[in-house]
This record gives sequence, C-alpha cells and structure tokens, in this order.
Amino acid sequence: MAPGLLLDESPNTTAEATQSQELVSVKTKASAPQVWIPPLSISRRLYVGNAMDGYKYADIGRYLGREYADVQIRDLLNDPDVDAKLRDLAIIISERGVCVFRNQDITPQEQKEFTNRLGQLTGKPSTSGIHVHPINHTQLEGGKVDAEMSTIARNPKKMLSKQTGVDGKARTKKQSAADGWHHDIGFENNTSDYTSLIMRVVPEYGGDTVFASAYEVYDRLSAPYQKFLEGLTCTFRPVGFEEDPEVAHLYAVPRGSPVNIGPSLTAIHPMLRSNPVTGWRSVFGVGHHAQRVNELTEAESQKLLKWLSDLITENHDLQLRMKWGVNDLAVWDNRAVYHTATYDYDGPRSGHRVVSVAEAPYLNMHSVGRDEALNGKA
Repeated sequence: MAPGLLLDESPNTTAEATQSQELVSVKTKASAPQVWIPPLSISRRLYVGNAMDGYKYADIGRYLGREYADVQIRDLLNDPDVDAKLRDLAIIISERGVCVFRNQDITPQEQKEFTNRLGQLTGKPSTSGIHVHPINHTQLEGGKVDAEMSTIARNPKKMLSKQTGVDGKARTKKQSAADGWHHDIGFENNTSDYTSLIMRVVPEYGGDTVFASAYEVYDRLSAPYQKFLEGLTCTFRPVGFEEDPEVAHLYAVPRGSPVNIGPSLTAIHPMLRSNPVTGWRSVFGVGHHAQRVNELTEAESQKLLKWLSDLITENHDLQLRMKWGVNDLAVWDNRAVYHTATYDYDGPRSGHRVVSVAEAPYLNMHSVGRDEALNGKA
C-alpha cells in the first residue's frame, strides 16, 4: 500500500459499486500517483436516524463513551428492524468512540456477526471481514479453534516466575504505563473500524480498560501543528510478532482482507486520518504500534511520538475508564479512540475480542475536526 493517502475526497464509490478493487487517484508522498484500495460503499458521512431512540442510555464522558442500560445485543440481532438499529448504533459508536452494554448473553458467533455488521452497514469495503490475528486465536467449547476471535487473558499470579529472578526480586521496575495505548491492528494495511470485547472472567479489583478520544487529541493541536501533521506518515509494526518462527505460517493467510497478507506485519499510514462515518479527523500515529514518523529524523520522530502520547496521558478529561463486570461488552471505533488495559490486579482476567477490518487509513483534505464540525470552531 502506498504511504500517506491524502485525498481530495473520501476513497468511496456509490452504493452500486460491486468491484472487489477500485483504482483511486490519490496524492501521496511516494512517487506513484495511484494506489489500489478496496472501495467503500458509502460516499459521504452518515447521520444517526431514530432507530435507537427507544433505548435508555447515559453519556459517561464529555468527549466519549455511552452506556446502554437495557440493550441485549442478541435482541437487536433478532429484531425485524435489525439493519436500521445496527446502522444507527454503529454511527453512535463512531461519534462517541465507545459504547458499553452490561451483562450480555451472546454466543461467539453472535458477537462476530454483530461486530462485522456494524462495519458492513456503515460502508466498509466488501472485501473486508473479521480480522484473523496472526498469533492469538480462541479455543471454543469442544476444542474447536476460532481464528476470527482472540482471547484476551492474563493471570499475574501465574506470570510471577517470569517477572522475578532467582532471588525473588523483580527483574525490572515498570514506572510508566504510557506505552500501552494503541489502536487495534494498526500494523495492517487495512485497519479496523469496530472492535468488540466481552469479558468472561474479571478480577476482584482492577483490570479496567481506559479509552481516550483521538478526535479530541486532534482538536487540541494548534492550526499550524495540524497542518504540519498533514504531510507526515508513520510506520506501524507490532513488536515481537515477526520474531517468532513457530507462527510464521499464519502470516500467509489473509487476515480479514486480501491486502492484509504476507509475512511482513508492517504498514505505513498517515499521521492524521478521516473517519468515513463521521467525517471527523483524528490523530492516528500514536501508540505502541507507531514506530517511526517517516519524514523526520529518528530523534525528531521519537520526540513527536512521545509528545502526542503525552497529550493522552496528561489530559484526563479526554479519557474514559471502564470497570468490567462478568459478560459486559464494550464496542469501540479504532478510528476514534485509543485504549489500554490497566495491569493493577491479581488473579485471572479473560475475555473474547472480535476485530472488524475496514478501509486503509486516509486523510480527506476536506474533512475537519469534530469541534469544527459540531461547533464551527477551527
């Protein structure tokens, strides 16, 4: 994929488009003027209808987060008006960043259907499905392995031997958790729109997930700095995955998109991206998958990445901390938020994650920040 897509319009086609690939003219930092990307099926930002109006909810943060009090995802999937409700819900998730649904009774297959439909109903490429993680798959009841679902699990007590030396003392002292922030699958050419995570086992305390608004990070930049970031691209790479020869064969399988294939888990994306659902800009080049700002020197790159990370960690008002209960489900838009777990617990913590694959990140030059779109403030 060509790096740093800067488009005069969203890379979308009309609703009648059926091609698996479409040639889109783009402005890039590379020499090639064109790049093949799967088309989206909706060409302009989407607006929420009234399909979800009858459900009680509470916005739980100023800039992000919404919790629905009495919604069961299974009921939505079986509703005669399912498409309208899931479409509106997807738009709400893209606007609010993350939505929470407590005490859900859904199967792994229903979770996958729900997550994938959110993307399909908001125009993701027809060639994009559910991400196949290169390493982390879920073993279901009966021993069957589901490659389209990842198990998010950690038991600090069982990890104790790996964290201490022969003298029983910690090998290293971790003094910062700032490196945990990330978007899901930023290392893929086609990245994620929606992720769902249902927590099946929760610790007695701790183990929360913290979200931060990528829209608000963009809005807190000065206009000259926003302009500066428009011309930059970032290399994304997961640390450690490519170093394991035992799982190298998994890289040959398409990971939720025909362009997410091959042994190199490295992608180049624009520092800023536009969300096709909302039309709003966000800072994308942040987090532990973001390894290098390509147009800068190494020293400049590391300072910029750290400064952007500091904007997240030093501004609690653009964060939202979610405390999990058993069978609670969170759904977020990776184009709108960053997230990180908190490792402040003892005992097991385990859940099932499904990641929908969407489009290649791009920056629509006519898109604006959320604050400007909603309040007319540049």
